[in-house]
Amino acid sequence: FQDWRLPTKSEVTVALAHAQSRLAPETHWTCEFSPTAHAAMAWAATFETGIVTLSHKAEKIWVRPFRRLTAG
Repeated sequence: FQDWRLPTKSEVTVALAHAQSRLAPETHWTCEFSPTAHAAMAWAATFETGIVTLSHKAEKIWVRPFRRLTAG
């Protein structure tokens, strides 16, 4: 499969709303950064609490790839 990628903030929010109990409780990166924050910051989601916040890119944070879903 070649359609794996980091999720957007919106996709993580939807996943947390619908499947939080199925996601590992660690913090995971999204593919987005804040244009108003420092360039070394990107958005990460803590699946245990449902909180999405800016984190420093140098932090060791998990990666949880998502697949692009298309209507069949």
